[in-house]
Formats: sequence, structure tokens, C-alpha cells
Amino acid sequence: MVQKDIPVDLVIALAEEQMKTQGQDDPKGIEDFKKLYADLKTRKMAMSYGVYSAKKELLASCVFLFSHHRAYYIIVGNAPAGKSTGASHTLIDGFIRDYAEQHITLDFEGSDIPGLAFFYSSFGAVHHTYPAIRLNRLPFYLRWMKK
Repeated sequence: MVQKDIPVDLVIALAEEQMKTQGQDDPKGIEDFKKLYADLKTRKMAMSYGVYSAKKELLASCVFLFSHHRAYYIIVGNAPAGKSTGASHTLIDGFIRDYAEQHITLDFEGSDIPGLAFFYSSFGAVHHTYPAIRLNRLPFYLRWMKK
């Protein structure tokens, strides 16, 4: 069952579990995100979603941030049981149903992980390449050491 406006702390807790297993725990970043979410929520620029099992267990969750006719799929958390039940598909499908009649682009924020990119493509996601410039203005002797 898809629910909107679930407590952001539940979304973050589920996402943190995944981050810790990948060695990406960032307590300061999480606290900063909570402040950002609270601010954007008051301006109606943020929304949380969750998918619950029949036993009321949170299987998948995320936060969407809204700006310039785009909804950004941010802070994703998936319980192990949610992966085998398709909870993430249900969550994204629920969001798409809620916003289908509005002029909003769902932005998955991309992925270099082939399996994740394939998952996003199942919703019609299109690959975009973003150019980047890398400048190294260190003195020549430090640039040489970095090679």
C-alpha cells in the first residue's frame, strides 16, 4: 500500500541502513538533509512516499523534491523484503499516478550502476549525458605529483 507524507525520519532511517552497509554513513549530511526537507516541506516543494506491507512494515520509501516543473527522486530506502516484492516499482508507480495529469518531469538523478539504470528505464527514463569540465589550477609541480 502506497502512502504519501510518511514521516521523513522513517525514510531516512531506511536509507541509512543501506548507506551503512555500503560504508557511506554521513550523520552531518543526514542532519543537513532533515533541515532542507523541513524547509522545502513548508514551501510545498518536498513530499515523502512509502510502501507498506500488509503487516505495516515499511518496504520502500523515498523523498521527492520539486523545482522548476521537475520532481527529483532523492533519499531512497528499501528494506530487504521490499526488493523481492517490487515495492520500489509500486512506490514510483504511485507517484506517477498522483502526478500524471500535471506538467512535471520525474528526474531519477541518473545512475552509473547498470542495474539501477535499467530499473529507471522501465519507467520510460531517458539517458542524458551532462558535460563536465575538470580544471586543475594547482602549480605545475603539484599537478605533476597528482599524476
